[in-house]
This record gives sequence, C-alpha cells and structure tokens, in this order.
Amino acid sequence: MNRRSFLVCSLAGLSLGFDRLLTVDNPGAIFLSCTKLINDQVATGTLEAATLYTRIKGKVEVSSFGKAETVDAVFLLASITKTMTATGVMVLADAGELRISDKVRKFIPEFSEGDRKDVTIQQLLTHTSGLPDQLPENDALRKRHAPLSEFVEHAIRTPLLFKPGTRCSYQSMGILLAAEVVQRITGTPLPAYLKDNVFKPLGMERTALGLRPFQLADTVRSQTEYAAPESGSGSEAARDWDWNSPYWRKLGAPWGGAHGTVRDVARFLESFLNLDGTVLRKE
Repeated sequence: MNRRSFLVCSLAGLSLGFDRLLTVDNPGAIFLSCTKLINDQVATGTLEAATLYTRIKGKVEVSSFGKAETVDAVFLLASITKTMTATGVMVLADAGELRISDKVRKFIPEFSEGDRKDVTIQQLLTHTSGLPDQLPENDALRKRHAPLSEFVEHAIRTPLLFKPGTRCSYQSMGILLAAEVVQRITGTPLPAYLKDNVFKPLGMERTALGLRPFQLADTVRSQTEYAAPESGSGSEAARDWDWNSPYWRKLGAPWGGAHGTVRDVARFLESFLNLDGTVLRKE
C-alpha cells in the first residue's frame, strides 16, 4: 500500500472519531463512511485503486475501487512485508531454532566487525540495530538489477548509524538480515519458507513474496509518485527499477516485496488476534 492509500484509510477511521468507532451500533456505518471517502479520492484522481476490508462485530464487508476491478485484486504490499518476514523469524523461535536474544553473528559470522558483534535478532526486528533503512548503494544496485544476495553483502558491511540498542530508527536492512538468518537456518529461500510456514497455514492463497505465481499484468500499479523516494517517486528515469518494474516485483525484497489481496492481509492480521498455534504460539 502506498502512503497516500494508507492516509486515505487512516482518515476514513479518524473521520468517525474514536469514540464512535468503538461504540457504533451499526457496523455498516463505518464501512459506508470509508467507501465514501475512498470513492471521493478515486473520483478526483488522487487514488487510482484500492480495496477495503472491515470486520466489525462479526460482520465482514469487502469492496474494490477504481482500477482494482475485484476484491481479489493483487497489490504490492510494501512494508506489510516486514511483518510477514518477522513472523517467519518468530516461527523459528517457537520451534527452538533461535532465540531473539541471539547475536546475529551466531548465524551470520561475517556480521561481527565492531558494534555489529553486539546486534541481536530482536534488534533487527525492532528497528534498533543501527542499520540504515536503505543502503547508500540502493539506487545503484537497483539500476543494475542486482540480486538480493548483493543487498545482503552490502548490508553486512554497511556502517551502523548508531550503537545497537540505543535508538529506534526505521530500517529495512535490519529486516533483510533477519530474512538472511531464516534462510541460513532453514536452507530454504524465504519466499518458499513463508509460503509453507505462514501463508498456506493461514489460507493466504493469493499472497506471495515476489511475483510468482502472479503475472505483472495481474497486479495493481503502485502510485510511486506518492510513495517513498526508494519507490522511484514516479520518475521516468526510475521506470526500469521502481516499484512497478518487473525487476522489483520479482525480486521478493523481505522488507517490501510481497504481493497479496486485502482478504489475505486481513487473514494475516487477524491471526495475531487469535494466536491458536496455526502459525505462532500464544505464549
């Protein structure tokens, strides 16, 4: 979801007021208010496509808007991917394959120079490791369509921005190294690991890390003109590597490369409200 889409959904909730959101007797009122706001944004051309899912007091409503032709439209999920990757890490923690207090160097020995030796898996997941959000070489790597392995190599070597555990700063590269830990423990590529251990158990049949099994034409275009700079920001010069390029959609970046539908995202999020052991244990 791009930032403008997220803002629209946030405003849809805020427009009702928190008290009313919590006490409304007619669940349909929230859905109708949200749909009006989104339809207005589509009508003005601000928003090209969206899907909306609400579940209030057991009543589920789903709708699609604009260029999202059905409620099963497939979107690039952007940073929702980070939570999916983190869930994969916690599956291994539940299985006793790792502890989140473990040092990253236990699994990535080359990540041990200077303060890197003190970084824990928990710090990778909580944005407190000192790693940057994006690599200094990010644009250059993407312009030449570098594989994820090169991003990993650079993330292992890139200077930390602060001493681990002393600050919180949003960081995609921490999630990348968390994904690398999963792959080194399991010997399985992260897309296959998440499919078998997160998506399939939750019935997320139209979600994948990377583009497979979808075709690019089957997915909704991201409005990069409203998104973060690393999306390409709508620049013509970035068309070959931006969020809508075949390169990026196929890359399967653990911090932002998943594709899925609104129903599947709802299944994923609802699983945290009911930790029944399907994916993660409650305790």
